[in-house]
Amino acid sequence: MECEDHLYVYDSMYEELEKLEEYERRGICLLMDNDNITPIAVSPIQVMKLLMVKDGQSNYMRDYELDEKGNLVKLTFTNINRRKREKDQW
Repeated sequence: MECEDHLYVYDSMYEELEKLEEYERRGICLLMDNDNITPIAVSPIQVMKLLMVKDGQSNYMRDYELDEKGNLVKLTFTNINRRKREKDQW
């Protein structure tokens, strides 16, 4: 990977972290599903650590929940590989 590519990846990761921190400041609930299927509250740093595990190729899908006025109130990160494995078992 070229040096410029690394800089682009780091810039986009930093922008993503800033976005998540802004959500947290606005009181938007950040959740991530776990092995028990019940989503748990997470911090922006925890989200970024999990998203970076696969060299920027995330296995997490975002689920945005809005209130009746269309304001974002909850953002859940769902592990799509785990959901697919569970579906295949049925």
